[in-house]
Amino acid sequence: VSANVRFAPASASRLLSPYVLAGCGVLRFALSEIALPTTSVLKLDNTDISMTALRTITGGSETALFLQGGIGFDFNVSDMVRPFVEARYVAGLKEGASPTYIPLSAGVKIGF
Repeated sequence: VSANVRFAPASASRLLSPYVLAGCGVLRFALSEIALPTTSVLKLDNTDISMTALRTITGGSETALFLQGGIGFDFNVSDMVRPFVEARYVAGLKEGASPTYIPLSAGVKIGF
């Protein structure tokens, strides 16, 4: 869930309309169980003994606030159809390992 503000300055081009956006919201992220194989080599009397152990880390899920900012472009094909592309940077506000990601979006806005 998020709330965003979008600012679209006057465009010099009739075909391309750039915009910037900023927002905040709440995100839920989860880490499932991860199996990490670890291999060690023991040298004994000029012989290498290889051992592999499997360590399992169990994750969980958390909810955190996030901030985001991004840029995008609307392509003014017609009054009814406007394709767009957009990139955002999203940063979770959590102590320790904060989730960050960059979603890329593309679509078509259809007006009636």
